[in-house]
Amino acid sequence: MRLTTKGLLLIAIPAVFELALLSGLFKAQAEAEQAERSSMHSEDVLRQTANILAPVLLESVRLRGAVVSGSRQDATPVTLWMEVDRRIDRLAELVADNPLQVERAVQIRQSVQVYRQWSDRVQDLIRSGRRADVLQRFNALADSDVLDGFRSQVAAFQNEERRLDSVRSAAAAEARERQQSLI
Repeated sequence: MRLTTKGLLLIAIPAVFELALLSGLFKAQAEAEQAERSSMHSEDVLRQTANILAPVLLESVRLRGAVVSGSRQDATPVTLWMEVDRRIDRLAELVADNPLQVERAVQIRQSVQVYRQWSDRVQDLIRSGRRADVLQRFNALADSDVLDGFRSQVAAFQNEERRLDSVRSAAAAEARERQQSLI
């Protein structure tokens, strides 16, 4: 082997290792960034479910207060239900990459619709002065509360998202660890 070939090999071999190391480092960094984005995504999804849960629970409290006080003036604005529906749409968009979570978002929408129908009927009874019928509806709730159905759908959704978040967080930690080992 000639001297120039040996010199080129002495220069090329470390350069190849350096390129391989840099390639691995960039790949690990990209994986860590993707894992971090996924973790942030889970936080956005959980925040959105809380944004759906809160107005429905507040409406429930308002309705129960109207029943207790006997107030005939209270009515749920349609804009509340439109806003909840938009929030559910946003939630479905956030989880569009996960068919199971999309299905759960559909179930949340259905449970909100069931609660809204029940709530509208109770409000109609209150406005018409049929207090006994209203109380009967609330007594019938003891067996199957429509609000509990909604809450259980949201809880199932949140539990699955938390599970996914823990998987994503573990992947992020693993990617950061690989990145650190390459450095």
